[in-house]
Amino acid sequence: MLARTLGDSSSRDGRVWYGPRARCCISSKWTLTCICIDGAPALFRKAGLSIANAAARRPAANMETQTRHSNVVSNGIRLHLAEAGSGKPVILLHGFPEFWYSWRFHVTALAEAGFHALAPDMRGYNLSEKPHGVAAYGIDELVADVAGLVDYCGNRRAHLVGHDWGGIVAWYAAMRRPELFDRLVVLNAPHPGAYLRDRFSTKQWIQ
Repeated sequence: MLARTLGDSSSRDGRVWYGPRARCCISSKWTLTCICIDGAPALFRKAGLSIANAAARRPAANMETQTRHSNVVSNGIRLHLAEAGSGKPVILLHGFPEFWYSWRFHVTALAEAGFHALAPDMRGYNLSEKPHGVAAYGIDELVADVAGLVDYCGNRRAHLVGHDWGGIVAWYAAMRRPELFDRLVVLNAPHPGAYLRDRFSTKQWIQ
């Protein structure tokens, strides 16, 4: 087992900092804001919401769709997790310098649509464990954290959504562990190949 539940912490909602809402941004000339693979927008359409307007939905009163908080051990470290609903898992990875709270409206909307929405504080953020050393934050470790969350759900496969830095992690997770994911949605993060190709180009710096 890559992940196990440490215990519920419902009394602590994790709102240590205020995180901006995850939203769609205008695409630049070299980076697509939202990259959807294999019909991924259907995750949001099923709730009658798009990614851009999901934040407008009020939280539901239904206990099943209310956000629950717990601590999970994934890849050997403790991650704080906000989750709601049941059904097919949808893992939501936040950007920098955000945390699970960026997805608070999306978690509820996806739960109402019949999904099991999970928004972790990624390692080093907010209430999750903060291991020492730069090596502890390498992409291999971050991908293993995500793989552990799929295992925690008790499913062989999950849908994966990433924004900003979480989008980069999502790209690598889908490329290195494709057997774990059915759908991939990436917001405001280029494919790693495009990033490495263009980040030092004269044209990009001029823009």
